[in-house]
Amino acid sequence: MNRSLLLSILAMAVASSAFAQTNPAAQRFFDNWDKNADGTVTTEEAVSMRGDVFTTFDANEDGTLDAEEHVLFDEARANDIAAIKQDGPRAIITMIANGMSREMNDTNADGTVTQPEFVEGAALWLDKIDTNRDGVVTIADFEAR
Repeated sequence: MNRSLLLSILAMAVASSAFAQTNPAAQRFFDNWDKNADGTVTTEEAVSMRGDVFTTFDANEDGTLDAEEHVLFDEARANDIAAIKQDGPRAIITMIANGMSREMNDTNADGTVTQPEFVEGAALWLDKIDTNRDGVVTIADFEAR
């Protein structure tokens, strides 16, 4: 690899890191969802993480998030949104949080969200965050908003 290409790649990485640090929505998203810390969130990472999130809120471990469990999940997402004070980043984190709502994931409209419903929603959810349609979420998807 030639020197100028390497320097360009390093400059982009530093700029992306700096942007994430100044955009609390991006920072929060990558801290939570980029499981291997490589600067991208893939469908595989989103599927895995959504499985973890589901398990966290399925208090009675019955494989569904019922109305009571969803109240706690809604509160947790609302707290994430409230933690972001800047309007632009707050709109982004709201969009991300809303993608995990009961309305977005109860695909059979029975009032509960099963683990398969929640996990299988990962690809569609990630696609909504992926503004440049390259199949992964990177800092560029936050810069575009």
